[in-house]
Amino acid sequence: MPGAIAAGVGAAEWLTPNQSVLDAMQALTHDQVSNSLDLWSGVHDNGYHLWSASSLIKWRGHVGEQQVMEQLSPWLGDRIQLEPLSNNPGSDLSIDGRDFNVKVTEDFQNVGPSHFAENPDIPIILNSDAANIPQDALHVDLSEPFDVAMLDGHHVIVAEGFTLSGAEDALTDAFGPVVGGIHDAGDLGDAASAAVHDAAFPVLGSAIRVVRSGIREGALLKHHGDTGRLVKNVGTDVAVTGGGVAVGATIGHIVGGGIDVLSGGMTLGAGTWLGGIAGSALGGFLGSQASRSLRMVPLKDARADVGIKLEAYSSKITEVEDRTNRTWHEDVLPTAQRRAEVATASLRGTAQASMSAASTDLHAAATLDRGSRKALLDRARKRVDATSAQEDSALARRRARAWSLAADTAWETADVFDVVLASPGGERVTREWLEDAAARQELVLAAAAETARLIGEAAIRTRATLASSLADTRAELFAEGKRQLDKPLRDLEQANAKVRHELVATGLVKPEDVVVDN
Repeated sequence: MPGAIAAGVGAAEWLTPNQSVLDAMQALTHDQVSNSLDLWSGVHDNGYHLWSASSLIKWRGHVGEQQVMEQLSPWLGDRIQLEPLSNNPGSDLSIDGRDFNVKVTEDFQNVGPSHFAENPDIPIILNSDAANIPQDALHVDLSEPFDVAMLDGHHVIVAEGFTLSGAEDALTDAFGPVVGGIHDAGDLGDAASAAVHDAAFPVLGSAIRVVRSGIREGALLKHHGDTGRLVKNVGTDVAVTGGGVAVGATIGHIVGGGIDVLSGGMTLGAGTWLGGIAGSALGGFLGSQASRSLRMVPLKDARADVGIKLEAYSSKITEVEDRTNRTWHEDVLPTAQRRAEVATASLRGTAQASMSAASTDLHAAATLDRGSRKALLDRARKRVDATSAQEDSALARRRARAWSLAADTAWETADVFDVVLASPGGERVTREWLEDAAARQELVLAAAAETARLIGEAAIRTRATLASSLADTRAELFAEGKRQLDKPLRDLEQANAKVRHELVATGLVKPEDVVVDN
């Protein structure tokens, strides 16, 4: 039963190969390609070759273009366009109308010089595991949104996470190990002999599988350090792939035996034997695919967790921004405005009271009160009477009587000084009084000016206090928002670290190629 389950899983994965390979075939044929049946129909109907090294280079180039599109399309949308012709000269795709060429290669020197000799103005998007990458190349993660203007002025853009091994793995996933890793007859012989070992010598086949899986997992153990994972992955390879081989061999024997029966024995039992080998090979391939899928479960889970943590972090950012803006606009600013209005009203009242008092004092300084008026007129009357007595004439007495009548009716300050000026020595008295009045007014104005200065200083202090309070409150809101984002950010960073760990632990990425966030 476990073998049958593994075989079923492998068959399902075979029918749904890597999407980038399906998209590459669809771009080549302009036909709908959604599964392995469509894929192999395209290979057959169009006479495509898969077995030579040169065909592998072309195929991984087409797949590389689709992998770049898969990274950019989710956030660029219609701003990125793939060239309608798969063999379009010079460019493979365009971003905001600017052409780019996608290269998937072992060594930049194999493709860069020849490309720029013919297309000096078309930049290259290069896989990150290529050798001899120029020092001035721009390294960027195409799957994360960025300002595309940063690509201007760069001839070589290295796409982090876009690798030669990734493109070849996609081809292996779609077409099997013959395309993905076979470059000579020896490799092909190894692939074929494995099926013979499993069919004819099951124990030997399992031993070989344990050794190969152990070598692979032993190398990966240096990076993840989890011996339990090593044992689990080796056991999964042996159980699932071995189960696929067993089920395939059984089905192959049955089908081959039927052929032997139908031939009336003319095949001399070759159908049963060859059917077992063919069934073992197919079952081993499907089992290997299922085993690989099981080994990738932690990576898939880690990537899914990143999506969950990123969504939680984004949601928390929105929540914190909304709460902070609401607190700022509905609480902090209205409170500060009320404090400013109260302080302004208080200062305005103080200023108005000071100005009113100064105005009263200025008027009083230039106005005669009842006592001063009587004293001035009495002294002037004595001078008039003395002068009249000294002259002792009727004219002098008439002038004295007229002056006395005017003095008796004088009330306003101006009228009083008119009378005083008409008295002997009145000019000197008037001048002295006016000088005293001016001195009194000067004191009043000086006091008013000092009061105005103090009010101005109070206004400045109040404004500075309000501004400082707003700045402190804003800093507190920012600190509180940052504190609320710390945990979801740490969760996201840990999830990203888990993905990087799994990429290395599964052998998809070399440790030195992992980009660590600062």
